[in-house]
Amino acid sequence: MLDPALEPFFDEGLIHDVIRPLASGKEAMIWLCRANRRLTGEDVVVAKTYRNTQVRDFADGAAYLDGRFRKVTSQVRAMEKKNKPGREFSQTFWVAHEFATLSTLHETGCPVPRPIASADRGMLLQYLGEGDTSAPQLRELKPGAEEAGEILAVLLRTIERFLLRDVIHADLSAYNVLWWEDQPWVIDFPQAVDARFNSSAQQFLRRDVLRLCEWAAKRGAETPDATRFADDLWTSWEFAALVPDELRDFS
Repeated sequence: MLDPALEPFFDEGLIHDVIRPLASGKEAMIWLCRANRRLTGEDVVVAKTYRNTQVRDFADGAAYLDGRFRKVTSQVRAMEKKNKPGREFSQTFWVAHEFATLSTLHETGCPVPRPIASADRGMLLQYLGEGDTSAPQLRELKPGAEEAGEILAVLLRTIERFLLRDVIHADLSAYNVLWWEDQPWVIDFPQAVDARFNSSAQQFLRRDVLRLCEWAAKRGAETPDATRFADDLWTSWEFAALVPDELRDFS
């Protein structure tokens, strides 16, 4: 049965049909779709559709929502009350936030899938893969110690590039990094926070760095002290000392 969240993309002629589901989670489904190249620039795209429920429970997501709203509107109050209009707004909001974050990062050259189109309950994204072979998650790779260290260095620079745009992923791990064309690509940004306004931003940054360092260390790579590295990065950001594409010492 066709996911109703895909209907806007069919109606706009952006996709022609669904090839197959790629992944299923408690919050979203991932579909491989045949696309209209004239409108999307792609023959095949990924559709990410959120389930027809509140995307995240407001209480559970409160730490991520902190600082996102400069003004308390009736919609924000409804979301806090978890009534029907609030749940509907919450769902639309999380999708719009992820799409906007991806757009910002992609436009500045960060390794994220190109966002193509969005609707209330889903979005179309660049497909990282070829044919039926989709890009594997980082957790599926079995690199040697040296290669794991090299991948870690690229990912730590990617975190730095995100922070330069005031973005912290806030849920980064080997599960939401894909390996494609000999480089890591970061996905899944609904929970991403703005470092300028979120009171837990530094803690989220530490956690992102720690998870990636743990992944590399399990594969025998030498890793920096995750907390110190994250705190040094945070201090550089606070004092506007981050420089685009500057190579940081990861030792």
